[in-house]
Formats: sequence, C-alpha cells, structure tokens
Amino acid sequence: MKKYVYDFDQEFLLKIYNDKDRLTTDDILILHYILDMLVSETCEHIIKDEDTYVWINRTKLLNDLPILNISEHQISIILKKLEGLKLIKRIKVTKRTAGSKSFIAITKL
Repeated sequence: MKKYVYDFDQEFLLKIYNDKDRLTTDDILILHYILDMLVSETCEHIIKDEDTYVWINRTKLLNDLPILNISEHQISIILKKLEGLKLIKRIKVTKRTAGSKSFIAITKL
C-alpha cells in the first residue's frame, strides 16, 4: 500500500469514518485543496482562536478542479461531512458591505 495519498497518510485516512460516511477521493482532494489555499498568499484569510481560516470560493474550486465533476451543492455536502468527521472547522463571517462568507480551517486531527 502506498503510504501517502494527496500528502495524507493513507492508513489514517482509512480509519477516519463514522457509521454513515467514509472518505472518498473527492473528499480527500477537496481537503488537500483547502490545505493549499491555507498557505496561498492570494486567498482571503482570517485568524481566530490561534487558527488560520481561509475563504474557499466554491466556483473557483470547481474551475480549479474540473476532475471533481460535482456541483456547488455537492461541495457543501462534502464540507459538512469533513466537519462532522472533525477534519475541518468552519465559521461564518458577515460584513455589512460584502455579505457573509464561510471560512474553513483544518483541525489538528
């Protein structure tokens, strides 16, 4: 077995699931994309409680990763799943002039 998949330990990934959800390659690819955006200087970041959060534009994600071949709604489902598995955490930030945005951080898990 290959040790790493998308820079994640494959044995760890195989253990991360609950009764309903097992990680798929789409889930892992989106998680890897979030990690890439967290270190990108061009993305919008905020820091809260010592965690760095990044705003992920779903349209850009789909344009950057057409191999996913999924909808924005399916991205929402995957993000909710990753949050339920405690791999990410999200916060919503509302600004009067810009509306609300959901920012994502990777957990220490």
